Order: sequence, then C-alpha cells, then structure tokens
Amino acid sequence: MLNCDQAMNKRLFNLTLPQFTKKERRKRVYSCPALLILAATISTRGGPIPPQLPASPRPQAATPQETIQRQRASEVKSLLPSRHSGWATMGEFEDKTESPERRQHRLLRESHLGRLSPISSEPYNDPGLLVDGQPETIGVVFIDYVVVQKLGTENAVPELRGIPASMSNAVIVGTILSGKSFMSSKHDNVYSDYQIRVDQILKPDNSANLAVGQQLIASRTGGKIHFPSGHITNFYIAGRGLPKIGSQYILFLIKPASDLPEYRIGFPAGYEITNAHVYPLDDVNQEYEGMSEQAFLGIVRDAIAAAKGGE
Repeated sequence: MLNCDQAMNKRLFNLTLPQFTKKERRKRVYSCPALLILAATISTRGGPIPPQLPASPRPQAATPQETIQRQRASEVKSLLPSRHSGWATMGEFEDKTESPERRQHRLLRESHLGRLSPISSEPYNDPGLLVDGQPETIGVVFIDYVVVQKLGTENAVPELRGIPASMSNAVIVGTILSGKSFMSSKHDNVYSDYQIRVDQILKPDNSANLAVGQQLIASRTGGKIHFPSGHITNFYIAGRGLPKIGSQYILFLIKPASDLPEYRIGFPAGYEITNAHVYPLDDVNQEYEGMSEQAFLGIVRDAIAAAKGGE
C-alpha cells in the first residue's frame, strides 16, 4: 500500500486561543447533563417517623480561578497536533553548535526526508519577535491523503490500516529518551529527531543488527523552532502526533535510505503504551485507541507473520 499526500491548506495562528480570528476559532460546545429528580412519598400511617440520614456533603464548587485553569488546560491540550501527541521539542533555526561532519551527514539525510508541506517550497523566515502580539505561534499544515493499491498486487490481501508490517524495515517496542527539532538547510522543512532505546524487537531490520538495549535515531516531520529574533513557532501536521519524551511506543520504522543508519517513524504507525493499553500517535488510527497491549501486539505479530509469508 502507498500513502499519497496532497496538501490542502496551511495556517499560522496564535498560541493564545482567545486571540484567534473568527475563521480559526474552534467552535466550543458546552452541554449540561440533564438532572433527573425522582420524588418518593413514604406513608407512615401513624407509625414512627423514620430517622433521616445525614445529607451527604455537597462537593465544593470550583473557584473561578480553578475553572479558568481547567478551561485553559483543555484549550492548551487542544493545540497539540493529535489526540495523544506529545509536545514538540525545541531546536534552533540554525544550529551553530553542530560539527561540520554532523552537518554534512544531516544534509544527506534531509534529501531523503518527507516535507512538512508537500506542495510548498517557500522557505520559512524569521517572523520577528511578535506575531499578532504573541511570542509563540503554531503553524499547521492540513493534509488529505488516500490509500492506493500497487500495480501487480491486486490479488494480495491488503494490510490493516495503521499496521504497515510489510512496508516497515523494523518494528520495535521502544522508549523515547530525548528529542530535538531541526530546520532543514534550505529552510523549507521542519523535522524532529528522537533518540529511542530498543526494548523489544518485533520485526528485525535485515540491513542492521538491532539489539535490545541499543539506541537508534528516528525522525518525524514537525517540530518547534526558536528563531534568532526570539520568536518560537510550532510546526505541526494536523492529526499526526509527535512522541512524548519518556513514554514507551510500538513503532513501525522505515529507512529513508538503506545506506544511512537513521529511521523515520512511519505514518500512520506509532502507538503509545500506557497502563497496558495502546493509544495511537495519529488520529486516523482511533479504532485501536484503548485496546489492550497484549491484544494489539497479537495483531501486530500476525501482520508481521503474514507479510513475511507473502514475500
């Protein structure tokens, strides 16, 4: 299966929600649960009046400040690119601490990486310290995509959506140790590199000797860039999450270039493990949200076995 991305729109808006324009302000729906009061009449017919139980203490109403804080937390959470995304890790517009050797290696990698906006090649420039009065903004790319069948595979059983076992070079359970965002050398792309510890190997990479306990680098499009002016911009693709530092994930890894050691976290193919349940990194995989870890791992192992049998 191939994913064909077609960019639909790109917007830049303020981090502070009350500052949104009318077009960009999200619709907020407030609802109150219906309260059903049942009244019962007790007839004592001259008998003793039953003792009244002490009334349960009413929960204290939230103070105006607590209410504002809760609403604010909900609004800030809604600024993440997907339901279960982590926050982007910061990087510099131009990293002057990087050695010439590392920079040359990064240039090789960037020629194989996907773009933040597939149809736009305009470079990102320093917007100045404040944008609409705000020192931090969010740029969101909205992408529509379709899944098409490869020629010659019409009779093949299609893979489950979100389980790209055959397309992945490796499938692992790993812990995100750290991350850093990068602006490409041409200033037309933003991506994040994550250092990942391998906790379990579900599908080994035939071109590398992966081992439990080993650390590897995998990238994802999007990130957070600090410009020379001091302004900070978060670059997201709507619906595509970024891993949380310190969390454990089931990851489908793709090698953009066979001669380079770094990987790319596939789309849509990352799942956070929390309290023995899985939560998708990308919103298109919501059918797996809350599934038990063991049940989901069973699906993944079956898909890997099926892909291997079809080789």
